[in-house]
Amino acid sequence: MDHIRSLPALHKGNKELLVWVDLFTGFVIAKASASQTAQTVAESYEEAVFRRSGASEAIRHDREPGFMSDVFSAFNKLMG
Repeated sequence: MDHIRSLPALHKGNKELLVWVDLFTGFVIAKASASQTAQTVAESYEEAVFRRSGASEAIRHDREPGFMSDVFSAFNKLMG
């Protein structure tokens, strides 16, 4: 999972891109995002990855562990 930041703003205000790559198949999923809050990342993961492929076995990222902990806490709240 990675963020591509500082893109020109789109008509919906999205100026970042969240990218996930399946390391087994090489399949790439990208989703435009307005911000990089833990809640936004969790919602984007749920919509773009979880609904299509189910839960990931592992997620590689270059973000700080505390931020990712917040992302998965937000994701758990989404799932109920």
